[in-house]
Amino acid sequence: MGTSRGKQRGGSVFLNIIMLLAVAYGVYLGIQYAPIFIESRTIDSILNNVRLANDSAKVRDRRGVETLIEQELTVNGLTRLRDRFEIQRMGDGYEVRVEYERPFNVLYEDKMLKINKTLVLK
Repeated sequence: MGTSRGKQRGGSVFLNIIMLLAVAYGVYLGIQYAPIFIESRTIDSILNNVRLANDSAKVRDRRGVETLIEQELTVNGLTRLRDRFEIQRMGDGYEVRVEYERPFNVLYEDKMLKINKTLVLK
């Protein structure tokens, strides 16, 4: 039984390099996005904990909301985002808004990812 040299088995070196580049680019983007995603999920957790604390014992004033947020930021090590939390009086409750941007490099240009979250406390 002879083998035919004219038939190709498997991918070529060129195809393997293209696949390797595609995987490497995905890893590159993932390494950048993972910390942003974790930070965003932590903000979600902070807002949820503030909502739960408000549900168990109603916050009576703005200072009470600030204290809850400050405690959660300290526990989660995100005190650098303290100035990104805005608290506004809304009728008989408060609205807590978090807005900030994070740079995200997509190899050929920098993009800004905008994080915008809102919590209404009644």
